[in-house]
Amino acid sequence: MKCTYHAALALIASNLAVLIACSSGSAGTAQSASTSPRPVPVLDSWQTGLSGRYARVVETASTEPVSTWPAAGLTDTSGGSPLPTYSDVQKISHSEQFVYVDASGLASHQMGPWYWNVSTVFGNWPRSQGFVYKLPKHPVELPDGDRKPAGLGPQGAWVNGVAFFNQLDGAYFDTARQIEVQGGAAMGPNFGAEPNRLWVRDAIPVEGPTFDASNAHQPPIGAYHYHSNPLALRMQLGDNVKWDAALQKYVEDTSRLHHSPILGWARDGYPIYGPYGYGNCRGSGSEVRRMRSGFALRDGSRGTADLRVTGRKSIGKWAAQLHALAAPADGQGRVAISPATYGPDVSNYFYLGRYNEDYEFLSDQGKPGDGADRDFDLDRHNGRYCVTPDFPDGTYAYFVTVGEDGLAAYPYTVGRQFRGDPSGDVIRAAITETVKVHRVGLPLSQVAFQIVLDTPSKRILRWPSAEGVTYSVEASADGLNWMALTPEIRSATPTPGRLPAGEGYYSLVPLTTSFTDERAVASTPQYRVRLVRTAPHATQAAPATKGATTAIKPAQLRRGQSIRLEVTLAGGQPITDYDPLASITPAVELVTVDGATVLATGANVSRQLTKINADFVVPAQAAPGTYMVRLRFAGLPPPAMSLQGQYQSVGQLTGVAGTAIAAGLSYGDQAVKVD
Repeated sequence: MKCTYHAALALIASNLAVLIACSSGSAGTAQSASTSPRPVPVLDSWQTGLSGRYARVVETASTEPVSTWPAAGLTDTSGGSPLPTYSDVQKISHSEQFVYVDASGLASHQMGPWYWNVSTVFGNWPRSQGFVYKLPKHPVELPDGDRKPAGLGPQGAWVNGVAFFNQLDGAYFDTARQIEVQGGAAMGPNFGAEPNRLWVRDAIPVEGPTFDASNAHQPPIGAYHYHSNPLALRMQLGDNVKWDAALQKYVEDTSRLHHSPILGWARDGYPIYGPYGYGNCRGSGSEVRRMRSGFALRDGSRGTADLRVTGRKSIGKWAAQLHALAAPADGQGRVAISPATYGPDVSNYFYLGRYNEDYEFLSDQGKPGDGADRDFDLDRHNGRYCVTPDFPDGTYAYFVTVGEDGLAAYPYTVGRQFRGDPSGDVIRAAITETVKVHRVGLPLSQVAFQIVLDTPSKRILRWPSAEGVTYSVEASADGLNWMALTPEIRSATPTPGRLPAGEGYYSLVPLTTSFTDERAVASTPQYRVRLVRTAPHATQAAPATKGATTAIKPAQLRRGQSIRLEVTLAGGQPITDYDPLASITPAVELVTVDGATVLATGANVSRQLTKINADFVVPAQAAPGTYMVRLRFAGLPPPAMSLQGQYQSVGQLTGVAGTAIAAGLSYGDQAVKVD
């Protein structure tokens, strides 16, 4: 029988029995009969145990982990990290309604290396973001018709403070022009749900070649994030994952299968678990198994339409609802669309699975879900109501989804809409309400030492410590007069080693520092350990700029003279599949500073990776003064300047002068002078 919430709670003896629902139709809230205090998962699940470690990157397959990056000579399109950065979560605080999580946005597990083909370094590097995540403490489920789309950018946070992004990458197929357009950021939070843009690109297969071993990477602004199954974090948390040294990758480990832990929290305040849960949504003692997505690729299997035969001329009922299409679904749960919104025919480039709408939700076909003998476990938001180890009375929860092959399965984390009200977000301003600090990680927390050896002639003190910190140890016989036993003690540094979660830099054992007092005293004195100083480290995101630099041959622009311009796109390493501008050679123009007048257009324009050459004859009648080099790409909506580099740089400039289009990221054309 399909699991459903009962409308009433029955009091049996002294225990309150609550029946929890797996089904997507339930909106109840389970109440506990127990009065004993329990951990509060939304406060206690955040990872601070390794927050005293510097984040470390493996820059290339042949180099060792480093705490500052990138090394000289490596492609750098994002600025890198010139200072060390503490990893994971630094502080958790809360009010009556919200939880606030302070984090650098960098992980304590290995990050990198990243390549955009077999041998070319990706060029985007992570750096501290100084994130504060605001998440609702008490999630509020929304009615089905009011559920909000999950747009671009952070959709919540994993428990190590790293952002999680979803299945969107900001691009869609433009039927009228028969091209993909990268324009999500300019369309606002409703991107992916518009009725006239039905084929929205799936980030996982398209951007996947640039992921590291944990399915994570970063855009030019340096915000490290996972798009799908966060393998390294799961291994740190003990979630049925191991490192395969022979294959040099993380793999599922089901030899001792157990319920997945909480991996993160979505913007609506509901938890996100790993791939494994109880087979019976009401039974904590039931068999643990993989949670099955309700989505299936439209390849003709499992009752789906085969888009290779029919073409992209319909979308699933779930997608039609998301895109607010009024047309009814047919008996198979599909909605026909107009030719004005047809998708491209399936081909090697427009392969099946390139777009989110290449999937059907099996429930739309009338297939049952929610149970071991059913077709799937999760609703279209990729969650269900269920009992979990952290919520013995039940909760709604999202699950990371993987297939039988262990690979990430659509929709990966949270689906295209949130189940609850996504009132959480990343905030960069000061918290404006009164909060209580729940827990602080290193190096912010007070030093708490233990005496691990106590003899009349030797005492050993040991305390959890952070890298880059100097401590002092003082002693007192009466608690009033203190004497420094040593001027300073440098904190311990993790030993070299790059085995994920195994040894060295990525060991799961917190760092400790020790001091030995070898004075012979009659009784154990009082001690205190003070933090003296912390070495310079990054706490906020450094601003990133992108634009163009121009070399001129000859070195001066003169009226009436032939000029060769060499324009280099700073921070714009093109990647054909991720940047629609990469394969297009732009027009190169000299324009007035306000962009209103084209002074001259270059001839013999050529493009080699990030360098563009153009020949000019500057008009003899041009007035002396400052002009701008502008790169204009045909086929993009006007005004369409290209000082955009990689897949995440999606805004369009509205003027030729530098214009901020995202926090910490600006673009600008190159000024040149004409004599």
